[in-house]
Amino acid sequence: METQQFEEEIKETEEVSKVKKTQLVVLILLVLTALTVTSVFAINVFFRKELENAIYFTVVEQNKKRLKDLVDTTIISFVSKESSLKQDLKKRLRREVLNAYKIAWDIYRECKKYKCDDRKTKKLIVQALRDYRFLTIEGISLLIR
Repeated sequence: METQQFEEEIKETEEVSKVKKTQLVVLILLVLTALTVTSVFAINVFFRKELENAIYFTVVEQNKKRLKDLVDTTIISFVSKESSLKQDLKKRLRREVLNAYKIAWDIYRECKKYKCDDRKTKKLIVQALRDYRFLTIEGISLLIR
């Protein structure tokens, strides 16, 4: 009887041992599953931040390049416009000066023809050109005196 009792105890001990081993395996699997899920979540968060940073950097760089191109284009446009306006202003100024010169030259020739003295010729030229205005731009006019 003792042997039988001893065998039953051994069987119970083996069964308890098997149950404990099974519980230990289940516990280890649960811990490993929890670690895996946690690791995947951490990796996901890390790569998401990396991706967000990469996208942010790319967008900022693209906007910076776009803005730089816009500023460069605007500067080139202003320089071109300024150059064009200077050329136009020079042409207009030249035309007006030549017109005033023609008036003065015609008066000089007429005075020479009628043998007027230089003082009178100069006075006539000054009077003729006194109110001669040109290049009236935004309230600014060039007067010959």
